[in-house]
Amino acid sequence: MLSTDRAVWIERTRNPDATNPQGFLAGQLVLTALRAGRRSESRRVSVEASDEQQVGYLATRSILAARPWPTAIASGNDRVAHGVYEALRDFGISPGREISVAGFNDTLEAVILHPTLTTVRVFPEQIGRKLAEQIISRIENADTAPERVVIPTQLIRRESCLALRVSNGAA
Repeated sequence: MLSTDRAVWIERTRNPDATNPQGFLAGQLVLTALRAGRRSESRRVSVEASDEQQVGYLATRSILAARPWPTAIASGNDRVAHGVYEALRDFGISPGREISVAGFNDTLEAVILHPTLTTVRVFPEQIGRKLAEQIISRIENADTAPERVVIPTQLIRRESCLALRVSNGAA
């Protein structure tokens, strides 16, 4: 279990939930995985910027301008998390030691960052396969009822997340 007493989800302003539901769902997945069933306070921070790394950097600087600081920051993708790392270091904070950081998509960037980034792995080939099946089904039978599909993801735990702090000092 990871420390997420005060978790923050960072997203890009130019992609609000209405036009980017997968971004919102990604944030919910990351925060849910980080909480591991534990009650916590969480909030969302939106930033408008042209580059995803800049989104993470600017949002994190905004987050750290006020106390209390979060115990975890979840990002819409691993590139945004890279910007989170930069801003944390500007404040003298070690990612993964003082504040947990998580990304989404399990890109090569996740294993190059130091400390390595905890992230959520998605399976685009499964998404594509299921989408193709649904499109073909709708073409062959227009009366096919809409189907809700859940494609599994996988939390990849790496060095960027803190162990859960327990009151007796055990982790």
